[in-house]
Amino acid sequence: MRVSPSHFKYVFSAFLLCLFCSASLAQEQDNAPESTPIALISLERSQTSTISEDELSIYLVPLTAENLSAVAQAWQGHLQSRMEVLAQTNIALNSASDVQAEDLRARHGSELEAMSTTAAKYGMVLDAWEQKGGSEADVSQHRLFVSALAAGTLRATDPKTLFLTAMDWLTASDGGVWVLMCLTSAPMGPNSRI
Repeated sequence: MRVSPSHFKYVFSAFLLCLFCSASLAQEQDNAPESTPIALISLERSQTSTISEDELSIYLVPLTAENLSAVAQAWQGHLQSRMEVLAQTNIALNSASDVQAEDLRARHGSELEAMSTTAAKYGMVLDAWEQKGGSEADVSQHRLFVSALAAGTLRATDPKTLFLTAMDWLTASDGGVWVLMCLTSAPMGPNSRI
């Protein structure tokens, strides 16, 4: 089969056009801004200490066990920082006057609440990590850290602050009052279940 010169021009022109288009498309792809994969956004945002529990639970979904290991390290740091602030408040309470002690106890209460919130978020991360196949030994080590901080917080807090914190919990609508309401509204009898 013989190709005529006019057909050759068309085939050659089509070849050059394809070559030119593919080169310009490749250059556009090189110059296009890189998009950040969703998992990396989730990885970054799930390590932010100010994130809400609802947002955190969503951002944890696309992360792998390896990602969650890094997130757990970040949350361990957040909890450690909270404990450091609480420790400084406890030290200041030891030498505070009565007037200063009242302010410090109020600060202690808000710091304790913030620490509790941080610990809850850290627990969410550890649960997600465990569900996605995180090493049992690694997850366990993080859980031991949380337990040790909780026990250390109780030991480091002065008795009056502990008493006031317990009284606040007992009288809180989502604390002792709630427990009492649940107990009193539960049906009592030989066939009732709690």
